[in-house]
Amino acid sequence: MTSRLRPTIRRSRRFSGHGQDRHDFLITAGFAAIVASLVVILVGAFAWTYYEQNIRPVARVGSVEIPPQLARERTLLLDFRLSREEGRLGEMRTTQEIDQATFTVQLQDVRTRQQELQFGATENLIDVIFQSQLAAREGITVTDADIDAALTREFSGPERRHIEVIYVEPSKLADDGQATSATRRQAIARAQEALAALDSGTPFADVARQYSHHGSAPAGGDFGVISDDNPLDPDFIDAVFRLEEGAWTDVIAGRDGIYRIGRVTSIEQRQPDHGYEDRVISRLSRERVRQFIAWEVAAERLKEEIVRRELAGPTEQIHLAHIFIENTAVVEDEAEEPPPADDEGEIHYSEILYAPKDDPTTADDLAEDDPAWEAARLEAEATLTALRAITDPEDRAERFAEIAREESDSAISKPDGGDVPFTPRDLLPDVVADALFEGEHAAGDVIGPVRGETGYFVLMFHEHRGSPLQRLEELKAELAAGADWNAMVAKYSDTEEDPPGEGELGWFTREMLTGIEEDVIAKIWALQAGQISEPVELGTSSHIFRALERGVRELDPDQVLRIRDPQGGAFERWYSDEKEAAEDADLITRVGDEDDGDLLPGEDDLLPEDGAP
Repeated sequence: MTSRLRPTIRRSRRFSGHGQDRHDFLITAGFAAIVASLVVILVGAFAWTYYEQNIRPVARVGSVEIPPQLARERTLLLDFRLSREEGRLGEMRTTQEIDQATFTVQLQDVRTRQQELQFGATENLIDVIFQSQLAAREGITVTDADIDAALTREFSGPERRHIEVIYVEPSKLADDGQATSATRRQAIARAQEALAALDSGTPFADVARQYSHHGSAPAGGDFGVISDDNPLDPDFIDAVFRLEEGAWTDVIAGRDGIYRIGRVTSIEQRQPDHGYEDRVISRLSRERVRQFIAWEVAAERLKEEIVRRELAGPTEQIHLAHIFIENTAVVEDEAEEPPPADDEGEIHYSEILYAPKDDPTTADDLAEDDPAWEAARLEAEATLTALRAITDPEDRAERFAEIAREESDSAISKPDGGDVPFTPRDLLPDVVADALFEGEHAAGDVIGPVRGETGYFVLMFHEHRGSPLQRLEELKAELAAGADWNAMVAKYSDTEEDPPGEGELGWFTREMLTGIEEDVIAKIWALQAGQISEPVELGTSSHIFRALERGVRELDPDQVLRIRDPQGGAFERWYSDEKEAAEDADLITRVGDEDDGDLLPGEDDLLPEDGAP
């Protein structure tokens, strides 16, 4: 039998480096895997960073989300506007539309707002969006034509008008040049007389010469040309630039205390500002600017509507006066303990501090035998001797204040001629308190030198009175016994007005009292003419109110000013309640609200790197 042998197939062996090849392959594969992982991580990190900086909302207002990019663009637009405002201030100074002092103050204000942009731009955007939503709720509409008109104004230069003015200044009606509640009433009456004369047909120039306190009065009130962004007074400028040519305003109460009437004699229309437009559109799309302006127009109309509602009149009002005592705690329950009998009250005094080496901050570090201490004592002794040589109390007080402004090393009291308002013992340095509170002193007595930790004090005693709680109890007792109201104002009220008058606050509608507790409003509003309230605590002071009059009347210029005031006026009061309710209902939310006030994501990088457009 023939056997068939199978051929043996011998597999070829690789070179002995087989293990090394496998090792190299695994390293290469591992490295590739690591690279791939790093790429994935980097891509993921980039995607997350992009999401955080451009997509993830920093806030939500109703159905509108605010991504970081929108907040950055809003900041950019606001910064463009501030840069333009700075340039226009320079133009107004060059043309002498404003003086150097006004220019300096306004320029600093612009630069402060620029620095604050990165902290407030997002909240500004939240407000303008929410206000536009509230406007729709209140039935306020904004058309495309309205937005187009506002966009044209955005990209145009200022409108200019030639105006005439009548200024009535309360301080000019006082013998001592100090405005008081009485001189303000006189100024309102004078300004309203001027307005009545204009309305009856008397030429503006004649009325200005008769009534105005401004330097333009001899020229018939000719004030020259002003721009619509002139910083003179916001309410006055706004009123003037709403007028037709030849018309005049009502009496406008200024935030500077001056009452004005303005008349427009000619109008110079605004011109396109292509340079500004090009700068803005180079960084922001026109559609985005239009969206911002649409929100702003709606928000502005909402403000006007809320203010208009409160300005509508005539309406029921109460004319209030008050006596207030600082730093009190009202005793509302008769069962509560009265003020302690051993309360030492408060002392009003003046001081001159002579610190060793003229530096109270380093006095504590000096050795007891340092010659600077003796030098300071000798200065204090010399001043004390000189003051005691002045026998007339008024002359001595005047000289004391002069020396304090010239020589005192106390940074706090020096600008006020050494004056230190009524202060309780426990807030004074021990040695000063001992010198003032112990022993008997008469007004104008000079005490010292008294060595304290910061130097030697020369003191002038003015008055010792009871503690705030003691004074409040005394006031209540005197009013209950029928004491004269004006006398009580002069005796007890912590007013800075001299003379204190009758503590007048002015006329109020009920809405104007909003902002304090409702039960307090109810007590005040219930007062009839001549009635006096029980003490109420507002902040750190106690107030007793008196109704001087009640009646249905038109709003006066001071009331209009308070209603229009952007801080505490009609709109701010109304809007703060609306916004708080929206936040409570989570209609307004912010990313990071739970992070104890940390900046919103991306908010610390809203401005360009150079901080300017």
